[in-house]
Amino acid sequence: MATNQELLDSVLDKLETNGIQNVRFEFLDLCSVARSKTIPARHFKRTTTSGILFPITFFACDPYLEMQCESKIWKKYTTADTVFYPDLSTFTILPWSKDTARVFVSASSIDGGDDVRLVDPRNILQAQLQDLAMKDLSILSAIEYEFWLVDEKTRVPINPDINGGIRKRYVRNNHGTVLWYEGRRYRSNTAHWSQRDVDAERYDRQFYEQTFPGCRAASGHLNHSLWSPDGKTSKLSDPSRPYGLSDIGEHWIAGLLDHAPALSFLQAPTLNCLQRINILTFSCRPMHLGELTTEPALLGSSAGNPYISLAATIAAGLDGINRELRLPPAVPIDILASDEGNVPAGAAPLPRDLESALKVLKNDEVMMNAMGTDFVDALECVRRSELKKVKGDKYAWARQLYFDYI
Repeated sequence: MATNQELLDSVLDKLETNGIQNVRFEFLDLCSVARSKTIPARHFKRTTTSGILFPITFFACDPYLEMQCESKIWKKYTTADTVFYPDLSTFTILPWSKDTARVFVSASSIDGGDDVRLVDPRNILQAQLQDLAMKDLSILSAIEYEFWLVDEKTRVPINPDINGGIRKRYVRNNHGTVLWYEGRRYRSNTAHWSQRDVDAERYDRQFYEQTFPGCRAASGHLNHSLWSPDGKTSKLSDPSRPYGLSDIGEHWIAGLLDHAPALSFLQAPTLNCLQRINILTFSCRPMHLGELTTEPALLGSSAGNPYISLAATIAAGLDGINRELRLPPAVPIDILASDEGNVPAGAAPLPRDLESALKVLKNDEVMMNAMGTDFVDALECVRRSELKKVKGDKYAWARQLYFDYI
């Protein structure tokens, strides 16, 4: 692993070689909205050591930056700033923004404590990764994002049926240039619901859940696998055991199932996300389907915060390992959409409204310890504030609340 000085030297070389004029210091807030400040590249070296200031209350805002004055974060810090420091390993040149690069930053402590640092989703994840490392485990993960491509003016899908995922008119796929330049070396492209990076003319994209009547919800499936610290030995699979899972793998996935009701709200956190839970499909209860070598967590929404989704997954999986949980019987895939008579005993329903979701989350000690009370409080304040704005057609208010930023 490169040292900080080696990373800095590499970044400075890239800035000069590629003629970069501006560097964006960026983080994701509570609602997965990117917040950033852009500085001239000539000040980059100094800023890596001094850090850059952002208001702490960005972690107590809705997508429109409306402050949630009832949240603990607002009451504690109000107008205070804190210093964010860059993770130089995340530096990348942005192919869609001329002469501009980006680096992700994380909040530091304001007074030597963890209160501020641990409301930053990136830091919440880092804490879970450290716990994972203490078990001599590492994780490989990727989120499979689904989205709708809509007309920029009418905000209607270019094609509302399943073929909307493969319509190519006015859309230029840049897999051969931009994606490769970004480091995403796909072996194949799926002209379907996800894995689509597009440049669009007169179109916009929408990542939040159920956007239009009759349209499938946009999910954010977190696919992951467990490995040894050096990434060379799989810790999830064992072909000789039931379901092809190792002992650790079984404990891990059993932990995900056990905490699924709380996980569902952390991974699909908007009011709109809750509407996709359907008692007639496999989305309503946590189940497992049998043999797995990677674990696709199907709870997530594309509106979820990726740091929180992964952090919550690790916390649940580690709890399964610590308690040596065992999997219930697998559910045949051909009965997933049938009636509740086929649901395994003990499979708790996933929450379908805000009150149920908050109750389940607050009653889950493992998830609360992993996320922290201030983070959960801020999330609750944002969603309760949004709930007051809900009126009329559910799709119309969802577009009004989330369209511009999610």
